[in-house]
Amino acid sequence: MRTFTSLRIGAAAATAATGAVCALAVVPASAGAAFDPSFSAQCQGASSIAGRGASFQRTAQLAWGARALAPDAADPTATGFGYATTADGGCASFKLPTAGSNSVTFEPRGSGDGRNALGASTAAGVAGVRDTAVHFGAADEPPSAAQIAAANNGPDAAAGTADDAVLYTVPVAQSAVGVVVKLPDGCTVPYAAHQLSRANLEGAFAAAAGFTTWGDVLPAMTGADAAGTAACKAKVFKRVVRFDSSGTTFAFKNYLRDIKPGDFPATLGNTAWPNNTDGSATAVARPATNGAGAQLDLLSTQTANGGIGYADLGAARSRGYDTDVAGTTPSDTDSTFWVRIERKDGAFQSPALGDTKGTANTGANCRNVTYADAGTGGLPTVKQSWLDVTASASTADYPLCALTYGLVWEDLAKAGVGRAAGKPEYTQGQARGVKDYFGYVLSIGGGQKELAPAGYQALPAVSGTTATAGSVLAIAQAAQKELTWNRSAVVNPGTGGGGTGGGGTGGGGTPTTPVTPAPTPTTPAPAPVPSVPVVVPPAPRPAVPAPTPATPAKATVRIARAAALKGRRITLSVTPSAAGRVSVSATTGTGRKKVTVATGSATAKKAGALKVTLKPTSKGRRALKAGRSVRISFKVTFTDADGSKTTVTRTIKVKIKR
Repeated sequence: MRTFTSLRIGAAAATAATGAVCALAVVPASAGAAFDPSFSAQCQGASSIAGRGASFQRTAQLAWGARALAPDAADPTATGFGYATTADGGCASFKLPTAGSNSVTFEPRGSGDGRNALGASTAAGVAGVRDTAVHFGAADEPPSAAQIAAANNGPDAAAGTADDAVLYTVPVAQSAVGVVVKLPDGCTVPYAAHQLSRANLEGAFAAAAGFTTWGDVLPAMTGADAAGTAACKAKVFKRVVRFDSSGTTFAFKNYLRDIKPGDFPATLGNTAWPNNTDGSATAVARPATNGAGAQLDLLSTQTANGGIGYADLGAARSRGYDTDVAGTTPSDTDSTFWVRIERKDGAFQSPALGDTKGTANTGANCRNVTYADAGTGGLPTVKQSWLDVTASASTADYPLCALTYGLVWEDLAKAGVGRAAGKPEYTQGQARGVKDYFGYVLSIGGGQKELAPAGYQALPAVSGTTATAGSVLAIAQAAQKELTWNRSAVVNPGTGGGGTGGGGTGGGGTPTTPVTPAPTPTTPAPAPVPSVPVVVPPAPRPAVPAPTPATPAKATVRIARAAALKGRRITLSVTPSAAGRVSVSATTGTGRKKVTVATGSATAKKAGALKVTLKPTSKGRRALKAGRSVRISFKVTFTDADGSKTTVTRTIKVKIKR
């Protein structure tokens, strides 16, 4: 039997239930107006909230003060929602967790998981099923009209019943989808040639004939000598793609389809790729888990033949795909970087305003991009689908900019009706928290200001200090103001009304057992009037704050010492704080003369001392001269069981053995 929640049923209804069954009418909006007085002001009564969805938003959510959970976990910092002024949308109760404080958590599991959490799916068993442990979703591939209808209709899949709610698709940020490469060991491409034409980009990801080797798509690639250059150019690169159904993939494939629709038709599934045959040289590589972080980590391991992938700018920069600097100029020997992409007008544009490591100009190159629905030429409302809204017609900046969206319920109380037994109940405090968090996120002086430093751009457009009328930002801000709680009371319609359940052969059916009435000691409820539906007055229900998760101890790793072994190998002694994976990269020199001389990894089964053996690279065998003492910089990355990463670096002098 479906359990209906967020019902406010008074004593009169309980009395009527003991005799003839009566209908329960919805309280008019004027009688059940939105938040109770104790939740009516900004931040008043707000409690902890949880989000799930697009990994594209992970870095933005961190900038806004959220804690990122698995599969790409990261601790929050003292910034964002809890630290902004009230005028900029901040709520001080959301400062870093202390006793009794609130928090925002975010699971960067992909757009598909974000839509599914709110029932925005047409798949059997998922359509209309709302995970009430999630208070907002996130997606770069926004729900379609059919998915929105499924979410709004709720678990009974019928319109016009009490489990109906209204899902909003609210733009929250824009950023660039960067095309990132990992060159094979021993191969380089000068910075000036870090670019792909439209034809080479599309051909590379279609694995089309004539576009599968490095020489095909990056002809400026060189090796150590003529033979090395020929070998580098002949290598077949690996396409490294997402494991999950991803909004980043959706935006990227839309762009590739614009170049050559035959290779990337609209019928091609989100996780499907052309010319992808298992075991073949052109087969794609996928990580084992969701998210851009896992995809980029896998790309970084493609040392033999190299690889090419795509990711949001924030994720790419956080994984080191910005360009190294040699002195004061971009390095010509960097092996991991994003490329400039050709626009339709022939201009090549970078996804970032600044490409190099350490730049203060970290924002996405999307400041002047315009968005429109490909079918109507305008912008939808937040109750409609944004699936066909693109920047493809824009002639400014980077050609692969995209919006990313928050998915929120207009009225969280209504969205909780019909939740399955055992699922948590939405609370008024959570509704207040969602409204206030999105108020901060969409504030020009609040969350929008944090986007460029995190690798995004604020939503268009701003005139002075306010959103331009009719703009993406103005539409989003208006939607946030409409978020509410129990604007009109919800009712229990029974399991057979309208032919949606058992018990009746026509339109009746058998009502479910009324919820235990809330006591009303001061004002008796009115007696029912025969043959007239009973109005159910709302009885205040105290909000139950969601528990604030304890702050986990951050994984750490210490570097103890290094020692040389025979064969120019090196052993590095480290001490991780928990079980996990330790990866080490050893380099010598700086700037243009910086060389990776050895690499290695090991698995720690528990906390404590661990030795990692590093094997020399081909360049390392030449650079590490036997009998000489060399100052080596060891970069150690420790990944614990939850996926949290910690990186430390230490320079140690090592005497090399033969």
